[in-house]
Amino acid sequence: VRALEFQAFGQAQRAGDFDLAMGSWVLMDGSPSGLRNTWRSGGKQNAGAYANAAFDAQIDSGNAAFDAARRRAHFSRAFAAAAEDPPGVWLY
Repeated sequence: VRALEFQAFGQAQRAGDFDLAMGSWVLMDGSPSGLRNTWRSGGKQNAGAYANAAFDAQIDSGNAAFDAARRRAHFSRAFAAAAEDPPGVWLY
């Protein structure tokens, strides 16, 4: 187990220098659209290289939708896809 300060943690993640990483994510604006960087294929913060085409399509569609009900439906389907093929382990 290595405890790293934030900059070193980020560098290790970008380099793929880990077997398991523990971190936390906060959706600053309360919108699930922030998950695009974290779990979408090729996302800037997708250090684990998670890839799921169904999740990607629903996140992209949710981000493109202007109608709140349609956004909610797309994000719900994205979460369902992630529940079937988990990109990580949620501890809380």
